[in-house]
Amino acid sequence: RPPTVTDVVISHGPIVRGRKTVIEAGELRFPHGSVIGLIGGNGAAKTTLLMGIAGLLTRQPDMDVGGNSGHGVGYLDQHPALPAWLTAREVFRLYSVGDELLERLESFGMKQHFDRRVGTLSPGQRQLLGALLILTLNCPLTLLDEPLSALDMQRRRQLLELIRDRRLSRDNCATLLSSQVPADLYETCDYFVVIRVGSYAFLGSKAEFLPPGGGSLQDFEARALALMGS
Repeated sequence: RPPTVTDVVISHGPIVRGRKTVIEAGELRFPHGSVIGLIGGNGAAKTTLLMGIAGLLTRQPDMDVGGNSGHGVGYLDQHPALPAWLTAREVFRLYSVGDELLERLESFGMKQHFDRRVGTLSPGQRQLLGALLILTLNCPLTLLDEPLSALDMQRRRQLLELIRDRRLSRDNCATLLSSQVPADLYETCDYFVVIRVGSYAFLGSKAEFLPPGGGSLQDFEARALALMGS
């Protein structure tokens, strides 16, 4: 169908790593404000897709990211490359989001770490710092590559709540979220993208993904596994 003014549309040519095409050409389409779950097994090229959308590949495919909110894309790597010699407070000032982000970080129990150098923080603390930073920037499209993998249970729950809240904000930001934990995606996302053997096995809403009338977490896992293949 033709795009509407409420759609984010990502069209791309074949994505190549080395001499191999890891994802065939495709088009992703979803409403602004939605949270989209990216599903695929290890090595399915989820990270490669996110890097391609963000424009970070050496051999960049033909890529068009369009929609009525503009072309701003924010990307969070699994291991955020924040300047190790700066403190958390200085990193926030670098991106001109100091006060707002400091308040948000305090709500995550991180106040005592404001003036520690980033290089001295634990992997989970650095990951949380990067996730809160990218979400506070409110890009029209935010790409989150396994943003919860190093977080403890409490901060994981808080960050998922923050991602869910984006659907209710007036900023109309879309979020593409990769995770290997089915419950994270089932409870948080309203659209899904499934990658299988270099192509898209599913693109659609949660209602289309689950059985008629809805479904349980177990139904979600079974559907995801069937689409991903072996």
